[in-house]
Amino acid sequence: MNEKSERFKYNMDFEHAMRNLLGQRYYGSAGAFRSPKISKEFLRRAIRRIRRRLNVIITTDERLILTTSITLDRLERNVKAMSAKVNNDWFIIANLLNLVALLLGYDWIDGDVHRHVFFYQDKEQEINDYYKKVGKAFWDEFRGDWRIRFEMVYLLKERKLPNNQIGRVLGLSDKLVAKILKRIKDFEENTEKKFSEHSTKLPPRFFIV
Repeated sequence: MNEKSERFKYNMDFEHAMRNLLGQRYYGSAGAFRSPKISKEFLRRAIRRIRRRLNVIITTDERLILTTSITLDRLERNVKAMSAKVNNDWFIIANLLNLVALLLGYDWIDGDVHRHVFFYQDKEQEINDYYKKVGKAFWDEFRGDWRIRFEMVYLLKERKLPNNQIGRVLGLSDKLVAKILKRIKDFEENTEKKFSEHSTKLPPRFFIV
């Protein structure tokens, strides 16, 4: 077996990474990585995507901007030099590993963490993430269940039941009952509409707490 066939072959992991970065148009591309030329081009597309994303999310940390940019430049040079004959794969791996280390907060080549990293989702991203995880059918059922919970909490509060009793009846915590009631109160104050008359028209994100 020659060096080319050992290095460039059907690669589902590579396809998965490309789909993560660049979308579903790379579905079924695993076989394309038998070609050094295509592998090289796909890597360069991935680097451009990563660079654009970092330019958006790193705004005030000048050193992180500098170190990630230098690392991406080195990675790009190594990918450009890569071919069936030029095996610099370990340099590419090292560049990618260093980029991961920088983005996890490591720096200064001392094994210590020098910056904190925070990940969070806004409500739309959280809903979309859950939708993709559980599938449309389950999500529609889940969303419907929460709409009913909101309506039941509202109905019982209209009957002047205290939060702890509402929680016991519906199997919800007092804290969750309070959050639901606050969401409903904010809706009614901001729209000057009754929740009971508009609950079926509200978007799915309204019922995620």
